[in-house]
Amino acid sequence: MVGKLVASVCSFALLALAPGYYLYNFSNPSGGSRQWSQHALRRLGTTAVASAQGLTASFAFDLQQQFEVLPEGGERGWLGADAAASIVIGGGRTGRRALWLYADTLLTEYHSGNQSRQWDGLQMPRSSIAMVECDSVSCGGRPEYIWREDASRVGSKIGEAAFFEPPLAELRRGVALWPVAGVAARDGKSALLVAIRVNVSDYSVLGTTLIALPDVASVEDPRKWDYKLYDVGAENVTWFTAIGFADGRTDSLYLWGHIGSDKHTTHLARATYSELMRGRWDTVEYWSRPHGDEQSQWSRHADATSLAPIGPASWEGTITWSEELGLWYSFFTDDDDITDPSIYMYVAEDMTGPWSRLKAYDIPGPFGTDGKSWSCYAAKAHPELAGAPIAGHANADLVLTYLCNERGGSKKLFQPMGMFWPSRSYWPTFVRVSVPRDLRQKLPHSSMVASGRRGFLSA
Repeated sequence: MVGKLVASVCSFALLALAPGYYLYNFSNPSGGSRQWSQHALRRLGTTAVASAQGLTASFAFDLQQQFEVLPEGGERGWLGADAAASIVIGGGRTGRRALWLYADTLLTEYHSGNQSRQWDGLQMPRSSIAMVECDSVSCGGRPEYIWREDASRVGSKIGEAAFFEPPLAELRRGVALWPVAGVAARDGKSALLVAIRVNVSDYSVLGTTLIALPDVASVEDPRKWDYKLYDVGAENVTWFTAIGFADGRTDSLYLWGHIGSDKHTTHLARATYSELMRGRWDTVEYWSRPHGDEQSQWSRHADATSLAPIGPASWEGTITWSEELGLWYSFFTDDDDITDPSIYMYVAEDMTGPWSRLKAYDIPGPFGTDGKSWSCYAAKAHPELAGAPIAGHANADLVLTYLCNERGGSKKLFQPMGMFWPSRSYWPTFVRVSVPRDLRQKLPHSSMVASGRRGFLSA
C-alpha cells in the first residue's frame, strides 16, 4: 500500500515590526494560534554576512512558508528529513516540476498543542520525495510529500518502505540507500540520482549507487516510476557528493567524490548522462596525476593514489554553473567543526580550479551557538527557487538549504516545541544569498592557495 501526506497548510501572516524584526502568526486548524517570538525572528532575519566580496545572506521567510506543510494535529505524516536535494523534471500540470529527494524521513503523529513530533509510532523510511509544481520561471507550488507504505515491512528489520530500496537480499543485510543528489535530462523526461549506499546497523558507508529513472515525465505518479540501480565506484572512493552537467549543450556530467571521509579534499570525475543511465561506469574519466606528474589530466584509472584534488571542501552538496556570475559555485558547512557554524560558498571559473572560498552565512542559534549539541550539514543550492535574473540588477540571487540534527542522539527532535521555529531541527532551512554579478572581477586570484595543480583562497 502506498501513502502520501494529506496535510493542512499552515498559513503565515508576516508583519514588519521594525528593521530586522518580524513576527509570524500561524493559523491553527484547531482554532489556536502559534507565534514566533520577536527575539527568535530577529536572530533569523538579521543573520547575514557581508563578505569582502559583497555577499549578503539572510533567512528566506517566503520559501520557509512555501514548504511549511504539516499534517493535521493528531494525524500521522511527513515531519522532517535530511538530504533535501532538488532537480527540475518534466510532467505535471505545467510540464515542469521540481523533484525533491530526502534521505532518512520522520513519519509520525504531529501534536499541534505543544508543536512536537511524537516518538510513539515513529517510522523512519530511508528515503522519501516531494513534488513541487513549477512555471516557466520558478517553482513556487506547495510541496506534496510522498512516501511508500508496505504493511509487511513497516517496523521490520528489512526497512520501512523507503521510496528507493536496494534488492531484498541487501535489505536483509541492513543495506539502505540515501539519495543525496541528482540531475535530470535536458528534456526533463528522465533523471539520474546518486545515493549513498550505507549499512544502517552501524551507519558505515559502503559506496555509491546510481538510481536511473527512465521516465519521470509521462508517468505522472512518482509511485509508479520504474528505476534501475547500479552500484559504482569503490567503498573507499565514493562519488555521491554532487553531480551536474559539465556545459550548457552536451550530456557530459561532472561528479564530485572523496577518498574515505576526507571532506576537505574533493576529487572530480566526468562521464556522459546517457552512459551513466545505462550503468556504464567503465566510461568514467578521473582528474588525475597517473604518474605522479605535476600536471593533472583526465584518465580512466581510478586508483586513489593518483586522483588529483581540485580545491574546495565538499560533502553531500551541489555543483552549479551560474550564467549571471560566469562561475561554478557550491556551498559547504563542516559538521565536524564545532567551532565554526558557518556556510561557505566556493566559486571557480573552471571546474578544475582555482577555487575561492567566501563566507556566505552564519548559522544562528540554537544550532550555530551550541555546536557540541547540533550537527549542521547538507548545504545545497536550489536554482529553481531563485527566480529569473532581474535585468540591470547588480546582484545575482541564489537559494540554499541546510539541515541541523542533534549530535549523537534524537531526543531533542521529539521534545515539546521541537517543531517550533526557529529551534526546529531536522527540517530544511532556506537561505537567500545575494552575490555581486561582478564577483569574478573581485576575486584575488593571485593570492589563491595551491591545492594540487590548482587551489583555493580562503576569504
